[in-house]
Amino acid sequence: SAHTIPMAIGWLTQLSSIRINAFALSSTIPSEMGSLSQLTLINFSHNIISGSIPSEIAKINNLKLLNLYNNTLTGRIPCELGLLSSLTFINLANNRLSGSLPVLHLLTLLNYLKLSNNFFSDVIPSEYAELTSLETFIISNNTQLELPAISYYTICDLLSQCKYTSISSD
Repeated sequence: SAHTIPMAIGWLTQLSSIRINAFALSSTIPSEMGSLSQLTLINFSHNIISGSIPSEIAKINNLKLLNLYNNTLTGRIPCELGLLSSLTFINLANNRLSGSLPVLHLLTLLNYLKLSNNFFSDVIPSEYAELTSLETFIISNNTQLELPAISYYTICDLLSQCKYTSISSD
């Protein structure tokens, strides 16, 4: 049977990590999670969570790891995610996310960024070249996504510093 994330989760203000993966969660991510200011880790991977990623997630200033891999999330990545300067790991792959990629250049500690198998369009922001801690960058299988022509060499610099990169649409 399916499980949901209760809105009352926002009351657990001392919570430092949430790991509920492969548990058949089928709700949306409640905006009340924004009040969990002590959270450093969110792992809701391998569920069937739908709806969009709430912009209130940007209120979780200490968040280091965000793993929403393999769900049915839709809509855009909230641009506010780019304000979470503690983030070191973002995995939003295997969802139904769309629109433009957010500018994340303030995430100087970001080490891992996986956005593959979604429906992103537009270009990869040239500001991604400023992600100097990035070691893994996977954005393959987003058929509407393009490398920015004007900053081709800057993106090549970014890709050369990464230990693992995948940007194809095969």
